Amino acid sequence: MNYEVDLNEYESDGSQQYLIPHGEYLMEIKDVVPGESKKGLPQLKFRFDLVNLPKEWEYNSRVYTTITLIPKGERGHGIAVHFLKNLGFKPGEDGVMSFELEEFMGLKVLATVYQEKGTDGNTYNRVKDFKFWTPEEASSQAEESADDTDEVPF
Repeated sequence: MNYEVDLNEYESDGSQQYLIPHGEYLMEIKDVVPGESKKGLPQLKFRFDLVNLPKEWEYNSRVYTTITLIPKGERGHGIAVHFLKNLGFKPGEDGVMSFELEEFMGLKVLATVYQEKGTDGNTYNRVKDFKFWTPEEASSQAEESADDTDEVPF
């Protein structure tokens, strides 16, 4: 028996990766899983869901990023520190930053999504420039933009 498949009528079963347009988005942490780097260093693997996507978007609303906890003094140590501080975590008096994985759940951030080619040749969504987001910050930003519009242009 001969089967014909018209590739013009192909519909994704949801497994196809959709790339999110480059830009800044409000995201919520939905999952964090501990892992280990190839060098044996601890890692945190985050899954973010984009918040308030327009219903007409066909994009996957998930973005992933991994943070490696590199020891102080080694190259790249500051990346994880910066990320954690931007999520609102602060070091204690002893200089140690401690947390439970559950504390990440539901945190919201503003972050920039961009695309990057992986080592396998496929293009993936990546995230950077994380900024901790709170409803208070959103309302103060709205007030600032309202103040800007009150200016008389002459």
